[in-house]
Amino acid sequence: MDTGAKGRSSSTSVTGAQVCLVEPHTSTPASITLTSTAMAGAKHGAVVEEGSALPVTVAVIARSGGPV
Repeated sequence: MDTGAKGRSSSTSVTGAQVCLVEPHTSTPASITLTSTAMAGAKHGAVVEEGSALPVTVAVIARSGGPV
């Protein structure tokens, strides 16, 4: 992604989404944090039963500390 290249991928067995800006906001450094109530500390990741939804919260915070 950091190369600016464009690409596409599809799968009948894996679902997910990734959204990117056409023109990045390079003047606004930020951090992106993913959290989930399904986190399993011993496994260092979120765990749900197969076929279940994975609850995820995405927080994007600007260098100033406010949400983007």
